Amino acid sequence: MNFNNKIFLILFLWIIPLNNVFASSNLYVECPTGSGVGTTVDCELFISSDIEISAVRTKLSVSNNLEFIEFKTDSSWQGNGDNGDIALYTYPNQIGQIKLGIISIKINDNTNNQTGTMYFNDVYFYKADFSSLSGNSLSKNIKILSNNNNLA
Repeated sequence: MNFNNKIFLILFLWIIPLNNVFASSNLYVECPTGSGVGTTVDCELFISSDIEISAVRTKLSVSNNLEFIEFKTDSSWQGNGDNGDIALYTYPNQIGQIKLGIISIKINDNTNNQTGTMYFNDVYFYKADFSSLSGNSLSKNIKILSNNNNLA
């Protein structure tokens, strides 16, 4: 690489900030460590983003041994999560670690299973200019405690 090409490359990298090239947003869930059959588990839904986000959309489904009860938005978000179709928007735009709301899941069965699973598909984040970013699908296991209390 000759001297002129090196100078051009240095100027190009200085003019175009790299932090905008590698922008990312991710969905994540925090749940209690384990619950028994017949109980309701409240899991917190978050995003982590290094760019300003104005809206989020995803489709939540659950394994056969779980039942989706409801989604309650955090106070800074508008929208709903009816039937697991979570569609939220906010103003002002948000950046960083952001709580979206609480998902309530009922544990119905533990036959031949040690876990139930929540699936988040069709994940989209909308930037401040309303353009969309496709997010990664996510699955979250919920440990189901045994209801066998026999000492034998």
